[in-house]
Amino acid sequence: MYKTLTSLTLTLALLSSCSQPSASRTPTSTPSAYVSDGQVPEGARLEAAVAAVEPYLKDGSPGTDGRLYPLYRQLKAGENHFYTASEKEAEEKKQAGYITEGKIGYLLAKPEDGTRPFYHLFGRNDHFYTTSHQEAVDAVQKYQYQFVNISGFLYADKAPGTVPLYRHFNGSSHFYTTSSQESQSIPSSGWKLEGIAGYVPELHQ
Repeated sequence: MYKTLTSLTLTLALLSSCSQPSASRTPTSTPSAYVSDGQVPEGARLEAAVAAVEPYLKDGSPGTDGRLYPLYRQLKAGENHFYTASEKEAEEKKQAGYITEGKIGYLLAKPEDGTRPFYHLFGRNDHFYTTSHQEAVDAVQKYQYQFVNISGFLYADKAPGTVPLYRHFNGSSHFYTTSSQESQSIPSSGWKLEGIAGYVPELHQ
């Protein structure tokens, strides 16, 4: 009887261990394009994050050609700005206390010639966006940011029908705008122009 119970216990233990996920298993992207461990994805994981962008944006209202999704700028007073081309996510942020300031351009749902991923990272109560993979890695490794997702795609260089997306920093958080007038006026409020993050398709009038 003792041998039978011991054998049964070992069998159950083996079955249980086989059902546990491997600790080394690579996290997969969810439909919201988030990667669970906060590290900037590379290789196959980057490909998965890129593929996840389209389902992440699909609940929105794309432009007439189906390629472009409006990029919303939102503000939580006293905290930070947030940017998304996902209408669902924008609505969730409104429920969390963010105010939508408007649309500032478009992001593409799929990579095209001349485009780059728009990496979204969060840390120090700052939503930081960049098209540079290395800068995203540095933000995680040097400044304790966490990779959130690829929010969409924009152009690395000026292309027909696109406008610059200016990036600013005030020492604690980042701010992005496609308005050259706004970009020139906000330094008086303590924002320093860091450059052009990329070029986004201009809003249709």
